[in-house]
Amino acid sequence: MSYKERLSDLNRDGERSVTAQIVDVFSAGIESGELAPGEQLPPTRELAELAGVNHLTAARAYRRLAELGLVAGRVGRGTFVRQTASEASLTEAEGGDAWQLYALPDEAETHADRVLGDMFRHLGRDDIIPLMPGHPSEALFPIERFGRIAAEVCEREGARLYDYGDVEGALELREQLAALGSEPAQGFATSPEEIVTATGAAEALTITARALLRPGDVAAVESPTFAGSLASIRAAGKPARCC
Repeated sequence: MSYKERLSDLNRDGERSVTAQIVDVFSAGIESGELAPGEQLPPTRELAELAGVNHLTAARAYRRLAELGLVAGRVGRGTFVRQTASEASLTEAEGGDAWQLYALPDEAETHADRVLGDMFRHLGRDDIIPLMPGHPSEALFPIERFGRIAAEVCEREGARLYDYGDVEGALELREQLAALGSEPAQGFATSPEEIVTATGAAEALTITARALLRPGDVAAVESPTFAGSLASIRAAGKPARCC
C-alpha cells in the first residue's frame, strides 16, 4: 500500500491524533525508501485532500516532520525529503543538484510562500478564474503591436539591448519619467538621478522596506494584504504586523 493510500485510511477514532498519524505515514515512507531523499512531498492543499483534513492540520504535520529532521521546506518550491550527508555527496559526484537540499540551510515555509505557490499553480487553468494573481487576460495584450515595437527596439539598440544596464533602471526611461514629474500637475521627482525603476510591485516594496525600515521598527500592513508585501518586509529582517 502506497503512502497516499495510507493517508486516505487514517483512523479517526484512534488514540493517536490525525496529525500524528500523518507524520507516521510519511516517516514510514521515508524509512522504507518509498519517499527518496530529495523527493518533493505533495503541497499542503493536496495533502489535506488526500487525508481528508483541513489545511492547518496538513501544515502542522509538515512542520512536525521538519522538526524531526525528515523534511525541509524550500521557499517558493515546496517541501522535500531531506538528504543525508552520504547521499548528498553521491548526488553531487554524479553531477546532480539535489545535494543543495542538504547543503543549504533550511528555510521555513511561511503562509505567504504557500499563498504565492498556490497562486501560480492556478495560472493557466481553464476551469477556474484565479483572482489572487491580478494578471490581465492574455486576450487584452496587443501582441502584434508589442512585436513591432520589440523588433524596432532590437534593430535600433542592437547588442546593447542585451547587456547589463544601470542598477537604477534604463536612463532613457528615467529621463522620460523625470519629464513627466516636471509637469505642474505631477509633482514628483524631476531629475533622472532621483528615480529608481522596479520590475514590479514586489521589487519596489523590497527596495522601499530596505531603505526605510530600521531595527526595532514595526511595519503595519492591512489584513488581508498582498502576500508579496509580507515577503518584502521579512526579507528586510523586520517584523510584519497586520492591522
